[in-house]
Amino acid sequence: MAGLQPDIYAAISITWVAAFLALGLRLKARRMTKMNLWFDDYFAVIALLFVSSYCSVTIYWTHSYKLGQSILTIEDTIEANRIQDRSRLLLWICELLYASSIAFCKLSILCFYWRVFQYTSIRYAIIILLIAVSIWITIRTFMVIFHCVPIRAYWDKSIQGAKCPFNEANFFFATILIHTTMDCVILILPVIEVMKMTLPLSQKLAVVGLFTSGTMYVELLFAICWSNAVQKHDVGSRRDKYGSFLRLSPYATTHFSSLSSRTLDDGRVSPGADQFTKRCSTGGKARGNEIKETGVSEVRHVSWAI
Repeated sequence: MAGLQPDIYAAISITWVAAFLALGLRLKARRMTKMNLWFDDYFAVIALLFVSSYCSVTIYWTHSYKLGQSILTIEDTIEANRIQDRSRLLLWICELLYASSIAFCKLSILCFYWRVFQYTSIRYAIIILLIAVSIWITIRTFMVIFHCVPIRAYWDKSIQGAKCPFNEANFFFATILIHTTMDCVILILPVIEVMKMTLPLSQKLAVVGLFTSGTMYVELLFAICWSNAVQKHDVGSRRDKYGSFLRLSPYATTHFSSLSSRTLDDGRVSPGADQFTKRCSTGGKARGNEIKETGVSEVRHVSWAI
């Protein structure tokens, strides 16, 4: 095992296990507080299923088709072409799984926001974001499936007369940029509402910090965008193309399955947390389904090694 394969295995194994643990604790918290599962919980479970599928495909790709290694290390041209064709197919599958995991994570977070903020001024923004995420995943899935016409031409370059209008590097950059922008808006939404509340500054900062803990993920996404923007001019040659994607692989893998579980239950985070849940309820009274535990912050993963 050489190249970036150890980085890929480490990034996947650590974050994948963390994702399972976080979601397991989330469901256990639901059971302990005797709360019924809602859409945010179901979307989180679906997101983890897509994540698990993606991780499985990536591990298979790394083990069997040299993901994380330079194609130039393979001297047999026929074998190199076979690995390239198979790798492009696996990349196509990963793109679909990657986008789906992102979309269901966003839906999970927004549904969680709806439970907390449905009677506040940001409820319309939440609805707009739910619609925007649904439109985004629909368009992106369509573009991935029909990246080339016929579809098989994406991984089978022997097909004559195929049309592939999208540049891979530009498509990747545009995708990251769009969903990063949506993530920033999603992270800012609760801050606006929290700052309106009549709580001590320390309690406001504690609750704001709780909701904005995903900013570290967004910073990593910007780093990936910058790295891709700097390196995408390299895709012209065979040598630079594979080197560029190889360098992106471990960093992009790390930004994937970071499940963040936060708890707002009975003031365990801070005294302001309990007040926060009550003030977000109808008429300032705590509802039966007031927030006990938050949702998934992010589950996402992308790996471009070929």
